[in-house]
Amino acid sequence: MCHCPHYGYVFKGRLRAVYAGTDWPDDVASAGDVFFFPAGHTLIYEELSEVLELNPAAALQSLMNHFETKLASGWTGS
Repeated sequence: MCHCPHYGYVFKGRLRAVYAGTDWPDDVASAGDVFFFPAGHTLIYEELSEVLELNPAAALQSLMNHFETKLASGWTGS
């Protein structure tokens, strides 16, 4: 689950934000869409996509630090 909110624009493709453990419906953004996915989601790129993401710097840095720690411990994303 991602704790960083994402703002962006989809140039090509399609992505879905899933909010597991909530009653929130999935959010889907396709080519030509502007999107906002609040923290607490999992992103699924449903097809090859070109996306511009704008994220709050502190939240994104925290997320990247988390991924670096996971990868250093041998995590493969599965």
